[in-house]
Amino acid sequence: GLAIARRFIRAGMHVHVVDIEDGNFAALNEFSAACGGQCSMSVGDVTDEPGMRRLVDDLGRRCGAIHVLVNNAGIYR
Repeated sequence: GLAIARRFIRAGMHVHVVDIEDGNFAALNEFSAACGGQCSMSVGDVTDEPGMRRLVDDLGRRCGAIHVLVNNAGIYR
């Protein structure tokens, strides 16, 4: 998920990342700033369908049209 976010940031996209924990947010924010990109983040659980629908609606109101939505939920250990 972080690799996808970084690629989109480099491409000039405004990226919003949702993760179940905020452990990667600081590093991603620094990466975005270094690239001159736009990145926002929030803690959320992609298995919470009503919560994700609210988030998408909120992002649509704040940012306009959502052009790409990536649901990349997985755990690597």
